[in-house]
Amino acid sequence: MNLDEQRERCRKAYRELAAIDPARYGGKFLEAQLRSIETNIEAGVLHGFAIRAEGLIERKRQRMASLNQLVRAPSEESGELVIAFKALADRWQRETGMLSSISKKYNHDAYQKIIALGKPVVPLILQELQNNPAYWFKALESITKASPIGNGQRVDLAAAAAAWIAWGKEMGYTK
Repeated sequence: MNLDEQRERCRKAYRELAAIDPARYGGKFLEAQLRSIETNIEAGVLHGFAIRAEGLIERKRQRMASLNQLVRAPSEESGELVIAFKALADRWQRETGMLSSISKKYNHDAYQKIIALGKPVVPLILQELQNNPAYWFKALESITKASPIGNGQRVDLAAAAAAWIAWGKEMGYTK
């Protein structure tokens, strides 16, 4: 492999690494690595750069694959989704009920995990909203990309809950 091919192999590997984990390997790290690749003229050193980057990529892929197996989506058929939702909703309400900051409620780990469950959890959120009104609106907006409350319209919790519940019935999420 000639020097230009070695450089291209390094560039490709570090760009792929930055795409897999931009927080750690993007930005200044990527820029510094690309500068090093461009200024380095020894094929052996470039080969080392490529081997290091490709090794990091492989370890990241293996870690992501093992995490994906551990964090599989709960099954709707077996009731796992209901159990997962209830546990997360209870945790969210228990740990954020005393907070006055709505953004802290929205950014809570359990709330974000509920959002990650996706559309299958929408009927459960709407049911929870009907039984126990709380700030589920951002989760519903994030999942459904809808907003039955007018843009910029200020409404109280009860009115917002009623609007979402009516929307859920209209869209077939609830009866």
